Amino acid sequence: MRLDVDLEREGVFAQAVQSQLDQRTPVAPIIGTYATDDAVWRYLAAPIQIEGSPTPPR
Repeated sequence: MRLDVDLEREGVFAQAVQSQLDQRTPVAPIIGTYATDDAVWRYLAAPIQIEGSPTPPR
């Protein structure tokens, strides 16, 4: 299946989602909408933790 957006090249998308996650304490999953001139996407962003891994810097 072909996606309308290449998320690896869409840094603005990642920044938009991260800013929403940063506003939540504790960090919780969010459902959001991301829109460009060409398309609108719905997404689910959820933090994940891997047991034994170090806490990432903010």
